[in-house]
Amino acid sequence: MIHISVFLSRYAVFLLLAFTLKMKSQKTIPTGKSDVRGDSLKEKFLSDSVHIYKSQKYSFLFALDSRNSFINSGMKIPVNVKGFMAGMVINQRHSLAIGFYGVSNFLKSEPISNESNQKMNINLKMGYATIFYEYLFIDTKRWQIGIPIEIGSGSFQRFATTTDSLHKPIPTYTDTASKSITLFSAGLDITFVVHKWLGLNAMGGYRLVGQREPSGINFNGVFYSVGFQLYMGQIYKDYKFRKIKRRYLKNIKTTIKN
Repeated sequence: MIHISVFLSRYAVFLLLAFTLKMKSQKTIPTGKSDVRGDSLKEKFLSDSVHIYKSQKYSFLFALDSRNSFINSGMKIPVNVKGFMAGMVINQRHSLAIGFYGVSNFLKSEPISNESNQKMNINLKMGYATIFYEYLFIDTKRWQIGIPIEIGSGSFQRFATTTDSLHKPIPTYTDTASKSITLFSAGLDITFVVHKWLGLNAMGGYRLVGQREPSGINFNGVFYSVGFQLYMGQIYKDYKFRKIKRRYLKNIKTTIKN
């Protein structure tokens, strides 16, 4: 699972403080007009830096999601649930988004009891949309742990075909069904922050599906995913900080020469 999100960096204050101390240790500008100009540039640089790293109440959230799950059809059949979500993070604690997902790799084959040389092949496609909410109850330097909850609805399509001993379709035994579903899921979302730009993410939970499911198939089951999280907001802020830092140092050199 790939998360791209915007968060206030917990390293920003330390980064700014370290750079300020570095500036103080450098050669000072001679007194006079250059000194006044240098102080003005320094104040502008500090003001711009604080503005870049200031806390934001709202930030953008986008995630490419690929979850492993199971559908019970007499036995647990592994499936892959793929989708994406987009929304916002509020006060760095609450994530609210809309997600769109689909399952298309379910395929089951089983013999027909009264015809030993024939097989029933069941292909299932499922798609749904969800409202996603997550509360981040632990947010430290290295760990972020939240509780994700999803409520959604969608539909499934069931394609059942029969083949003979030569694997040729038998039209008489073809069946197609399409029905709507509702679902609810909850779990645990854990991220280990490797670097201020990157985190390793693992999520797991359980899915409950309502409405009438196809005969012999149960959509209820566990899901899990492992991926990484990119803090694109922090990457962008650091880029802007380096940009104004280069401009500041260039202006300082120009002021000293003059």
